[in-house]
Amino acid sequence: MKLKKLIYSTALASLFLTTSCEKWLDINHDTSYPETVPSTSLLSGIQVSAGYTLMSWDYLFNAGVYNQYFTQRYGNSQFKKTEKFETEDFRAAYRNFFTGQLVETQSMKDNSDKKSGYYFVADLLQIFVWQNVVDTWGDVPYTEALDANNITPKFDKAEDIYKDLIARINTLIEKYNNGEYADDINKKIDFVYGGSLSDWGKFANSLKLKLMHRLSNTSDYNNAALLDFISNNDFISKNAQISQSIWESKSSKKYPADEYEGGSFFSSNILPSKSLVSYMVSGDDPRLAVYFTKNTSDAYAGKLQGYFEEDEGDKTGAFSAVNLSGMPKNIPLISVCEVYFDMAEIYLRASDDAKAKEYYEKAVAANLSYWGLSDAANITGENGYAKWDNPGLEKGLELISLQRWVSFFMTQHAEAFFERNRTGYPQLSDITDPTELNENFPAGKIINTLAGSVLPRGVLPLSPIYPEAGVAPLNPNCVQKSNMAVKIFWQKGN
Repeated sequence: MKLKKLIYSTALASLFLTTSCEKWLDINHDTSYPETVPSTSLLSGIQVSAGYTLMSWDYLFNAGVYNQYFTQRYGNSQFKKTEKFETEDFRAAYRNFFTGQLVETQSMKDNSDKKSGYYFVADLLQIFVWQNVVDTWGDVPYTEALDANNITPKFDKAEDIYKDLIARINTLIEKYNNGEYADDINKKIDFVYGGSLSDWGKFANSLKLKLMHRLSNTSDYNNAALLDFISNNDFISKNAQISQSIWESKSSKKYPADEYEGGSFFSSNILPSKSLVSYMVSGDDPRLAVYFTKNTSDAYAGKLQGYFEEDEGDKTGAFSAVNLSGMPKNIPLISVCEVYFDMAEIYLRASDDAKAKEYYEKAVAANLSYWGLSDAANITGENGYAKWDNPGLEKGLELISLQRWVSFFMTQHAEAFFERNRTGYPQLSDITDPTELNENFPAGKIINTLAGSVLPRGVLPLSPIYPEAGVAPLNPNCVQKSNMAVKIFWQKGN
């Protein structure tokens, strides 16, 4: 019972953030137990907190809108600001990353034997969190960020942070391969891999692969080195995820989407975006049935992104809904399909079509397996809507990217946002007329939000601004962004 109280007090304290208010959850404390615990016992809380941060408000809904997974239902206003690409600062995520996971992983490192499995996993998780911080905001405090005596840390360049993260993970992997870390993790407090140091070693390789591959648009990208790395190392064979088994039916202990559905966000506020649904419908994708419910016409239908005009269909069941009751409720930190998609792209860039096809199909199969499905015929089979048929570099990149986009729905919204900004896929359609879009939607593309945008037409969000509360106004080293179209160094962008 002590452990569960610790986990939830660490991970769920800032769940219910809306754009207009914050609600801190009530957490009961049993005074029979001490409030301080061994640093190693922080592990579960760090893991759950990281997962929750990546699939709660900022990434679940805001990134969900940017990814064109969701759009605002007519008559509601919660996400109109998000639809118009007005400035968002992702303040809850920033706070949770910096004052939660980064501080706590550092505490684990500082209080663990440097040759223990706990130190190894703590540093891996810290690098994982830093990757998400940099991929979200770009330049951030890094070298001075965890100095408790420095309230105005300098902002480091994102590209410099990436170089250091890669150097750090190289060191960890080298020491792991040399057998320098003890296999001593208590399986009861490791919610991701049940204390398996071997699985964490594969996680390390998978995280390095992600970091190196994210640089595909930069001069530091080395495809030959990545091919060698893939050929000589083992990668995750099961998702590194927060299992659905930890959630409870009690308020404040639910799966994030279920918690928000207590406020009817899915049933009354948002609808599936036509951008995603139309692409899946174009090939009768088997995941439609687990992602969405059918409308009153027994079909899958999404709503035009950012279309705020009155539409009777919006109120009479013309659109599908997100199928919360029918989906698994795990939260992947890194997924097997993600790793396979990266490998497919790396082989594609090396002009190895056979290997690219192999890993592309493995990626789709892994995602189907996650959803309890197995038949990929409609996707990658001979007549599949996304089959691989010697596509060449650019078409191959589009195929991989579109299937990433589909696969990350309700599991990895942050990654979907990062990857669209890295690859430029799904591409942005130049069609802006609602009638034309309704009658002949360009399946496999996203559209300019019909809500109107504070950004120039055709410019999509690339990174949120720095938090206006607690960061930008208080730190003179913070140069606030003018809008959300500021690129991060690895992005291809709009």
